[in-house]
Amino acid sequence: VEVHAAERGWVSRVKVGPYGYGRALYLSHPDGHTTVYGHLNGFAPKIDSLVRRRQYELKSYDVEIFLPKGQVPVMRDEVVALSGNTGGSGGPHLHFEVRDSHTEEPLNPLRFIKIAPDVTPPTIYGVKIYALEPDAQVAGASADRYYQLNAVSGRTIECCGTVGLGIDCTDFFERGGRPCGVVEIALFADDALVYKSRVDHFPFSLNRHVNSHIDFAEKILHNRFIQRSFVSPGNKLPIYGVVSTPTCVKSGEVRHMRYEVKDFAGNVSKVSFSLRGVRNDGAKPKPRPQGELVRWQRTWAKDTLGVDVLIPRETFYDDQFVAISRTDRAKPLMPVFNVGDRCVPIQKPVTLTMAVPEVWKPIADKVYVGRVSASGLSYCGGSVRTDFGSSSVLVISAKVMSLGSYTLDVDTVPPSVRVRNKYKSLRMSDVISIGVSDAKSGISKYSVLIDGQWQVFEYDYKNNRLKATPGYLRLSKGRHQLRAEVEDSCGNVRTIDWNFSVI
Repeated sequence: VEVHAAERGWVSRVKVGPYGYGRALYLSHPDGHTTVYGHLNGFAPKIDSLVRRRQYELKSYDVEIFLPKGQVPVMRDEVVALSGNTGGSGGPHLHFEVRDSHTEEPLNPLRFIKIAPDVTPPTIYGVKIYALEPDAQVAGASADRYYQLNAVSGRTIECCGTVGLGIDCTDFFERGGRPCGVVEIALFADDALVYKSRVDHFPFSLNRHVNSHIDFAEKILHNRFIQRSFVSPGNKLPIYGVVSTPTCVKSGEVRHMRYEVKDFAGNVSKVSFSLRGVRNDGAKPKPRPQGELVRWQRTWAKDTLGVDVLIPRETFYDDQFVAISRTDRAKPLMPVFNVGDRCVPIQKPVTLTMAVPEVWKPIADKVYVGRVSASGLSYCGGSVRTDFGSSSVLVISAKVMSLGSYTLDVDTVPPSVRVRNKYKSLRMSDVISIGVSDAKSGISKYSVLIDGQWQVFEYDYKNNRLKATPGYLRLSKGRHQLRAEVEDSCGNVRTIDWNFSVI
């Protein structure tokens, strides 16, 4: 599908790579805004020629080009690209953004584009009530509880102590389609505004802070997108207008709560309920947190059970307990180190250091840190060095972006590489498809030569393919020889040769 420029301006940036936005185009405009077009299948010829030239100069499919004002002008409604499914896209579509050109902050694109009138209010799925203090209770238990809309609307919930609230909601346009985030959330206690958030823009540098705004554990465990109405001290998102202290419900007291949720068109949905202060003296207290308390504004280091953990200051959004345990296994060789709770969000990398086993020292360059999950072991990398305390001990350190379970493994097997084409005679429009995969550390880099000359091949990691067409590569008719060299993240290399003809 053709992609048209939203407004007149100029090409200011082009980025091409296998991940993220895949092929992405950035157009700057005289009004101080930049429009972004992601997951593109291709660019208009005048843009594509610049990309191709840079790719061949660098001998790399991955390129990023910054262009001065006026070098490549575009007119409003000019075809600048074709939509596609490149990068981290879950299906063919256009990813569109409007940014402030100076700050690069993403802005609400509905401020700039016309859509059909929207009279559909946001959808509220439910409300969650959090027992924020050890002695707080919700529904007679010292635990958090989620209520679906029909179980909370107009109802009275028994609770006691300091509690927090969160709302599970989204918005749809009048014509349906994919859900959109609501623009504004307001929470009232006894008709007094105690919380308000409004999302119009925020810096990309604070992207990870969204994990503190939402209930991260609910997202991980139940795929619910609950927006909390209380703010952690380390959450720096500039979206909060009013943030009062969490609600305190005393025994015998009744607090009348009301959420008002608004979309961009101004449609409002509401849910009202009451909190009655009732304490269950027979309730079991909250389990005592395991591990050590880590203050969110302090650096914390711990060397125990065979793993050294370094957590920089402001990694957490609030104080957290971190427990470290070890699970020994007969196979594979290394134990699993369980570091903290995977459902606790972090905003900075945590450094894990482990000793390389003696038997792996001869192949230390093939050792890596891996994250253990239900789906298997995922590569996290790491660098090997001599331990500061002993020159005879090798250790490997890796920076990881989530808490959880980790271990060491080795990758000594080169990637799998094979040509997927059934026939060796190709038309100009046929796709040369090379299957590439690696069971452990993943594909790191690749090179494809045809008749000894480097050629641009796209890495489609979602389908484990390197691909290009003879027409795009501008190959002549006749016989050709292809050589593909693929390397994984542990330095293992596989090379294949293939002869074919262009007809």
